[in-house]
Amino acid sequence: IAIPSILIGKTRQAAEFIKVLMTKLVSNLYTNGFNSDIYISGEYKKIKNKVNIIIGNHISTLDWGACLTTLNRLGIEKYYYFLKKGNLNIPSIGYLFAADNDLLVDQKWKTDENIIEKKIDNINEGTIIIFPEGTRFNEKKYKKGVEFSKANNLPIYDYTMVPRTKGIWKLISYLKKKNKLGNVYDFTFIIPDFLKKNAFFKDVFIKNVGDTYVNIHKVKLPNDKVINDINIFKQWFFKFWVGKNNRIGNYKKYNYSLYKPEIGVSEYIL
Repeated sequence: IAIPSILIGKTRQAAEFIKVLMTKLVSNLYTNGFNSDIYISGEYKKIKNKVNIIIGNHISTLDWGACLTTLNRLGIEKYYYFLKKGNLNIPSIGYLFAADNDLLVDQKWKTDENIIEKKIDNINEGTIIIFPEGTRFNEKKYKKGVEFSKANNLPIYDYTMVPRTKGIWKLISYLKKKNKLGNVYDFTFIIPDFLKKNAFFKDVFIKNVGDTYVNIHKVKLPNDKVINDINIFKQWFFKFWVGKNNRIGNYKKYNYSLYKPEIGVSEYIL
């Protein structure tokens, strides 16, 4: 679908169409293929002619499944990932990221800042998804993160790694500057059977994944003085991340609805 679209100059539109199909396909693959019931708590509101931000936490190799299943449940069709440029090398899917307005960064701030601004200039509506940790949970990296927090007088996180702040700061501050910022949501993903454990493919194929929980929380942003100063924002975000960890630790206290995705004709055909 995507490759022939180059001939008629509709590559981006084709990529957006495929993304919608992906959310449906992945929803069924995740819940049935990995035998994981997904429970969702909280509300999400799309805003016309504005760009929302979703802040997620990396939990496992199956992040893509939990995230896309949640997007499908909420009817979020126009979405863009904030990703490392290396994801372009993923067969087939990497092409979609290149064809659409997904934000692909080099992890070199001098060039990334310019990339982010240019991409945001081309996005007028939809949702940008960012995982500030920058990498999936890993027991060794987690321990290094704890040492980093101790050495730099930062909060010690119970269930996640230390977040990186430049990317999320740039998203919020630049969207606000361009009068495009809608709502910011914290999507906290929890797989109880893998809390604080490695969950790579070799791990999740050994046994059933178990239930997945998604806690949706609307973020109350600080004032403009904080948003416009990256150093002050950084301190605010580190405290915000403590709240995400608290939601993971107390996930049983929230009210959830079980989501069972329906299989449509297009999924059967594909």
